[in-house]
Amino acid sequence: MRVKNRRIYLTVFTILVLLLFTYVKLNFIYTPFFYPNKNQNSFRWYKFKNPIDIEGHCWTESGEQIIYRPIRNDEKKARYIIDNFDKMQIIENLDNDRYISPLPSERGREYTVIIRRASSENESRRSAGPILLQFSFYENNDIAQQDGVRFYKISDEYKRYIISLLSDITQDK
Repeated sequence: MRVKNRRIYLTVFTILVLLLFTYVKLNFIYTPFFYPNKNQNSFRWYKFKNPIDIEGHCWTESGEQIIYRPIRNDEKKARYIIDNFDKMQIIENLDNDRYISPLPSERGREYTVIIRRASSENESRRSAGPILLQFSFYENNDIAQQDGVRFYKISDEYKRYIISLLSDITQDK
């Protein structure tokens, strides 16, 4: 009798664990065991609940702002951006003045990337929800900045991916 009860409890426990795992996998882009946490101590797996939007802004050398329409709920692209941001090397002893020191014509366009948990959408199709990650970089610079106080070494491949991703999106003027 006791062996039968143990099997029942084990079966029920296994089913509950599988249901919980399935719920997490369907509703979050990360799990409690695998999520980025190198560059962002504030990253927690449960903050990355679907739907996730990728937003982009670009400032040209002449100061014109281009706002790209958000990429809605593309887990693969969002994970790629977040995971690669987490792998970037932190640059110590750099300030905002030294980050923007090259002439505007040498820096190229400035891109801002925003990863946001989309909880609603306003009338201009902009997402409303907490920002999970935001950073900027210049097209011709190998440094990315976050909040003007944290600086990272950004690879050309990663920049090209982001610029290509944003360029493929229809722009809002």
